Amino acid sequence: MVSRENGWAGRLPVAVFAGLLAGAGWVSGATFPLEYCTDGAEADFRLPLGKSEVRFKKEPEYVGEDIVRSVLYVAPGKKEYVGFACDSEGNTLYFDLNRNLDLTDDPDGVFKAGSEGWGRCFENVVLPIQQGGRRRDLALDVQIYGASWGRYSVQSSWKSDAVSIGGGRYWVSVVDDGDGVITDEDALFLEPAEEEFSLGGEGQQVELRAPASLILNGDSFALSYELSDDGKVLALSVEPGAKKLVEVALDGQGVERIAMQDGATAAVYFSPGAVLSIPAGRYRGSVWTRAGDGERTSLWRAGNVSHRVREGEGRETWRMGGPVASQLTCKQAGGRLSFDQATVGAGGEKYSLVNSSGVSLGKPKLRVKKAGEVIHVGEFEYG
Repeated sequence: MVSRENGWAGRLPVAVFAGLLAGAGWVSGATFPLEYCTDGAEADFRLPLGKSEVRFKKEPEYVGEDIVRSVLYVAPGKKEYVGFACDSEGNTLYFDLNRNLDLTDDPDGVFKAGSEGWGRCFENVVLPIQQGGRRRDLALDVQIYGASWGRYSVQSSWKSDAVSIGGGRYWVSVVDDGDGVITDEDALFLEPAEEEFSLGGEGQQVELRAPASLILNGDSFALSYELSDDGKVLALSVEPGAKKLVEVALDGQGVERIAMQDGATAAVYFSPGAVLSIPAGRYRGSVWTRAGDGERTSLWRAGNVSHRVREGEGRETWRMGGPVASQLTCKQAGGRLSFDQATVGAGGEKYSLVNSSGVSLGKPKLRVKKAGEVIHVGEFEYG
C-alpha cells in the first residue's frame, strides 16, 4: 500500500527513530527512514514523447522550427504534469515550472544541452515540484532523441544506512519517477552490507521495480512506502509477508546472486543454495555468476532471464549459472562470413562481463586451416 498522507516522519524525529532501529534486531517488522539525497542511486525512465504534446499559451522565440513538446508527470494519473519544450537546434530545454502554460516566465526552468550530436543531453536539471502542499526537488539528466524517443535519469533518491531485514543487513535506496508515490513503476536498489557478499566494483546493486512483496533469501516480506510532507524522508516499512512459497531446484555452478520479478513481487537471493523458495508466477530478471578459481576469476551477469513457477506440479528446476562458456557462431551471406561470439550459461542465458581478475583471456582470433595446417591467423579474404 502506498500512502501520500501525513506519516510517522512528521511526528517522530528521524535521528531518534534511526537510533531506536540501530539498537534493535529484526523482530516482526520495522520502519526505516530513508533520507533524500542527490548523489545516491540513479534510475532511468522513458519520456512520453509523441504521446502527450502540450499546447502552451505562450512560448519563447525558438532558434529552430522542429520543437519537441511533452510532459513530466508529477502525480499519479495523467492530469498533473510539468510541461516542457525542447528546441534542438537551439540546444535549449524549457520547463513550465509554475505550470501556467507560459514558458517565458520560468527563468529557473531553462537549461542548455551539454554537447551537440544526434541527441540532446541536458544535465543537472533540478525541478522544484509543489504538489498537495508538499515540495519535492527532482534532480534529473534529460536526453531527447528526436520527436518520438527520450528518457530521463533521476539523480535524486532516498537512501539509508545499513538496515536489518531478516537475517542480513542491507543498504537500500529508492528512486521515484517523479509522480510523488512509490509503486512498481519506480526503482528500489538493494545491496548487502556484509563484505562477504560484495561483488566488487561499482553499480553492483540489485535493481528492482519497487516491490510490494519481497522474497529475500527465501523469506517473505511485505513492503510499503510513505513520503514525508517536506519530501526529505521516505519511510520504508518492512513486515513479514504472507506469500505462499514454492520450492524450485537451482541447477548451475557459481551463482552468486539472483534477482527476479513478476509485477509487484520480487525475489532476490544472495549466495543461493540448491533450493529456492519463491511464489508462483512468471519471472524475469538477472543472474550473476562467477567463473574460474584462484587468482583468475571473472564475474558475469545475464539480464533478461525468464522462468515460470507453477504450484502443485512437483519441484521445478531452474538451469542457470556455470559452466560459463564462449559460443562462436558463423553465418554466410553471399561472399561474406559473419562471426558472432557469446558467453552462455548452463540454461542458455547470455552473459556480459562485469569484472575479472588475473591475466586477461585476450580477444578471439580466427585461424584458417587447410589440410589440417594453419595457413593464416586474423582477417582474410576468400573466393
